[in-house]
Parts: sequence; structure tokens; C-alpha cells
Amino acid sequence: MQDKIRENILNELKRKNEKRIVICQTGFISTKFLLNCLSYKIEIDTLTIKDEKEGVYLSINLNQVYKYEIKDNKIKIYLDNDTVIIV
Repeated sequence: MQDKIRENILNELKRKNEKRIVICQTGFISTKFLLNCLSYKIEIDTLTIKDEKEGVYLSINLNQVYKYEIKDNKIKIYLDNDTVIIV
């Protein structure tokens, strides 16, 4: 994944840190869940977004990201396998 894409996504996540958010996944599997207190970290090329209190999490292989959009306080992450994650 390009460093610029990674940097822009992380900058937007910083604004949402420790806030309550909804994560939606669309594609061949659709999900929607609430994080009461967002936290995130990157290890190697994996971004993990989680709720520290509830143990709910989502891990994204950043090498699979081919496009992203940051608009209206939302991050849309497009992955290779026809999946879109909305934070």
C-alpha cells in the first residue's frame, strides 16, 4: 500500500480515536457493528481497528487496499476482493 494512502487513513482515524463509531462492511459479506471507544494500531501491513472495552475488532490487510475516500467524516476503504469498509 502506498505510504500516502496509509498516512491519510491514519490521520482520519486519529480524529476518531476513543470515539463511538459504526463500521460497515459491504461486498460478498455484509456486516455492521458499533465500537464504543475506537482504538487502532498497525503491525507490519495490518490495520486493526478495535473497541478496547468490548473486544470487538476488524483487521484489514493494507496491501489489499486499492482505493480510499475520506468524505463527510467517513472513511471508505476499497479492498481487492470487492469489499468496502466504511468507518
